[in-house]
Amino acid sequence: MSDHHSHDAIQQHVKKYLFVFYSLIVGTIVTVWASTWHIDSVALTVAIALVIACVKGFLVAR
Repeated sequence: MSDHHSHDAIQQHVKKYLFVFYSLIVGTIVTVWASTWHIDSVALTVAIALVIACVKGFLVAR
């Protein structure tokens, strides 16, 4: 087997994918939790939604 298919390299990728998976689960929980907040400002609501979406998008792009 070549070096980039070694057991250690595969383990690193699995750890990375599991980290992203669990982080997205937490992000989904935060999204649902944030949807229960009553915020009068539409701009603040959009800003919070964009921050959550950007963090989750960053995790996927990582």
